[in-house]
Amino acid sequence: MEACGSAHYWGRRFEAQGMRVSLLPPHYVRAYVRRNKTDSADATALLEAARASDIVPVRMKSVEQQGLQGLHRLRSCWRATCTARINTLRGLCKELGVIAPLHSRGVAELRRRLAEDDVGIPEYLRFTLQRVLGEIDELEERLLEVEAQLAEIAKHSTTCQRLQTIPGVGLIVSTAFTGAVGDIAAFRSARHFASWLGLTPREYSSGNIRQSVNVATDISGCCSCMARVPFCIPVQQRFVPGGRWIHCEHGAYASETSVVSRRRRWPSRTNWPAFYGPPGGTNETSSLGRRAW
Repeated sequence: MEACGSAHYWGRRFEAQGMRVSLLPPHYVRAYVRRNKTDSADATALLEAARASDIVPVRMKSVEQQGLQGLHRLRSCWRATCTARINTLRGLCKELGVIAPLHSRGVAELRRRLAEDDVGIPEYLRFTLQRVLGEIDELEERLLEVEAQLAEIAKHSTTCQRLQTIPGVGLIVSTAFTGAVGDIAAFRSARHFASWLGLTPREYSSGNIRQSVNVATDISGCCSCMARVPFCIPVQQRFVPGGRWIHCEHGAYASETSVVSRRRRWPSRTNWPAFYGPPGGTNETSSLGRRAW
């Protein structure tokens, strides 16, 4: 089957009936569709794509993984809605001469100014703007509730606890990775893990000319937060095993190629052993973790 909407649910249903299910990436299957799109052409394309040895099937997600990803998607949706409400509120007030700073400080300032009688905003508009403030408060409460649920899940997950020992990785990143990755044994090495994450430069090459362009932007959903983790670490902690950090002393990048290379290796080489435990162990998972180095 194509790994499209509800494919993981039906895959679990078919596996429960004893069938062997293979989920294929839709954008790879599309290349095998000839001429017009029909059910017959789609079925033929799926068979051709299933025979291709270089197409890696998508690992099926469990119910717990999809539930965890659902919490993250709801959180992202509510956070975007809250930001939109704040920007709308600031913009309308700015048109009437009421200026407020960004983020939560601006909301507190607008709340104080809208409570004044001589603020210079018509009464009918001020009443509606106060309703917008109520929406912002409600959205922030929802965000806190979701984060409390994520914290409770992370408390009982050894994988999340190991990931949070990495500098720059907290509650959001650890739970997002646990929900998106699942069984990291699906990746043969840390390089494959980084490639799946999307931290790889696009290539535009021909013959003997090889050219790497900007970093790929197809970073998977809630895993995109991991791409920004190296830039959220305090300066004194911006070092990784095996080399210096990508920032120079003055905060400038050495080169775009160096940044891309090190950003590609950093998340994989820190998260890969964290999933499998300490590299110095003697069990099988520890030996898999040593591959990252």
